[in-house]
Order: sequence, then structure tokens, then C-alpha cells
Amino acid sequence: MSVIEFKNSKKKKANLITAVLWIIYSIAMFYYDSKNSIWYKYLGIPLVFFYVLAYFLDKGIIYQIDNNIIKTKGIFSKSFDLNDLKRINRNQHGMRLISDQQNDFRIEKSFLTIEDYNTLESILKTYEKATEQ
Repeated sequence: MSVIEFKNSKKKKANLITAVLWIIYSIAMFYYDSKNSIWYKYLGIPLVFFYVLAYFLDKGIIYQIDNNIIKTKGIFSKSFDLNDLKRINRNQHGMRLISDQQNDFRIEKSFLTIEDYNTLESILKTYEKATEQ
């Protein structure tokens, strides 16, 4: 089976808003506050770059299916072997994959587009049917 990847559909607008606020703060420090030390004035410049980069790099891969294992991507990644899938609990927030041998694996509906969520659900249904037999 080839690798199937599902991307995050939402960008965190808070990063962009924070970058704009740091730009406003930095400009205000340069023009109106000449009593503070220089490092305090230049503090906003690296923070603006950090938040702008975080905004543009945020739309990455969130779920990946490879060799019957679904994984989350990121610092605290989790994995779930789909061959051990016992059942899927569905609710308005997404799905929870349940197995006897592993911890539950949660799939958040709000992070995915409708098409990606439906594709992922149809893939998981095949694994759910295979374990029922």
C-alpha cells in the first residue's frame, strides 16, 4: 500500500495576528520610546519572523497511513496499527479508533477537509469490516 497523507485544513490565524501586533509594538518602540535599552527595541524583529514562519509552515501533514499504520505527525506523534482495530466510535468531533492491544487513537474532524475526512473514514471502514469477520 502506498503512503496516504492528509493535510491540516486550518491555519492558526493567531500566529499571523501575533506577528502583526509585534510589528505594531516594534514600530511604537522605535518612534515613541527612546529611554529603554536597545535589545528591548529589537526584540520584536525575530519574533515577527518566527510568527510569520509559523503561520506559513503550519499547514502540514497531520495524518499519514503507511503499511496499515496510521500516524499523527508532529512533536508528540502517535501511531495505531489498523490490523488491531476493533471498532470505530464516531461522534460530531471525529472518530476514535479502539483496540484491545493499543491505546485509543483520536481523529479530529475539524482539522481535515470534508473530502479528506470522508476518504479517511472509507479507508477505516475497510479495516473495521476486515476485523469483524
